[in-house]
Amino acid sequence: MDAEIKTKDITIPNETVEAWQRIVDLLAEIVGVPAALIMRVSPPYIEVFRSSESADNPYKVGAKDHLPGLYCETVIKTKGGLLVPNALKDPHWDKNPDIKLGMISYLGYPILWPDGDVFGTICVVDLKENAYGRVYEDLLMQLKILAESHLAIILLAEELKLSKRDLERANAELESFVYSVSHDLRAPLQSINGFAHILLQDHSEKLDAQGKDCVNRIVNSAQHMAKLIDALLHLSRVSRCEIRRTRVALSAMAKKIAAEIQTAQPERRAEISIADGLTAEGDVTLLQDVLQNLLANAWKFTRGCSPARIEFGSTEVEGKQTYFVRDNGVGFDMAFEDRLFRVFHRLHSTKDYEGTGVGLATVRRIIERHGGSIWAKSEVGRGATIYFTLS
Repeated sequence: MDAEIKTKDITIPNETVEAWQRIVDLLAEIVGVPAALIMRVSPPYIEVFRSSESADNPYKVGAKDHLPGLYCETVIKTKGGLLVPNALKDPHWDKNPDIKLGMISYLGYPILWPDGDVFGTICVVDLKENAYGRVYEDLLMQLKILAESHLAIILLAEELKLSKRDLERANAELESFVYSVSHDLRAPLQSINGFAHILLQDHSEKLDAQGKDCVNRIVNSAQHMAKLIDALLHLSRVSRCEIRRTRVALSAMAKKIAAEIQTAQPERRAEISIADGLTAEGDVTLLQDVLQNLLANAWKFTRGCSPARIEFGSTEVEGKQTYFVRDNGVGFDMAFEDRLFRVFHRLHSTKDYEGTGVGLATVRRIIERHGGSIWAKSEVGRGATIYFTLS
């Protein structure tokens, strides 16, 4: 995180304030003293943060005093407990400012933030001599621990809020960067593509076969680069977009995608099997991306099969519903499985199988954002199966 949390500036939530008020009220009643307090330190002052609503209690919430000479000063400096049975009989404490209020006995412990900084103290004070005893010392120690657990939760919540702000800022900067890069890359690509077309259309008579082939390669490379930019932008968006969970009819979605794929290439012999009734909780747009990528991949890598066989279904793996897309295509060597879902890590040549090398990385990102996992099983020449779970 860029900013450091300053514990002295943290506002204690109302529900914690109310809980601490109940603590000091109960503490004063159990110990039988006029005042039980939770103090908050803000050098050079200390403030009455919570004060028991008991008879003869002179301490008012919000009252501040200078630290020097107070019982709490020693507790804060030593970060340890302090017992003063009778300040009037103790030369070290017989000029303590609390004596003016009639409070001559004290038992207190420090309340610490998780990093060791002192929040303040929890204490009881009495108008009469009081040695308190082990039972009350143990009680006060347990309430100190309880208050510190509250502070740990409050600090964690502050850290989460700060992390969220940092993440939102980083996402905004990333979005700006991605937009800038894509814009800066698209402009020269469009120029390259435009000038290449001018060469082919207006000056083709000056180009021999090799020259025309070179220009066509330039056009194809520029178009491929444009597709890469689009794919990376899409990967960036699915990594940052809000997930809106609904009940998604996966079977119906898969059937629609399969029909569109087959319609685009009606000459292909293919048997596509979609299990009925499969549903999942997730973002409908992102899950459509998953099925679109997986089914399109299966279609692409079964190009040489007659007939091609593609299946979308569900099974159970370690007690969890697991979806899969299976094909009888070219498959791949499992020694390279770790590369399968990485950006630009292709397992097949672009000459044989078109693509950007970003599709499966996008699928993995979507699955992970849904709290699931994805893996593959394959054998060269005997097809592949991609499994995924959703949380």
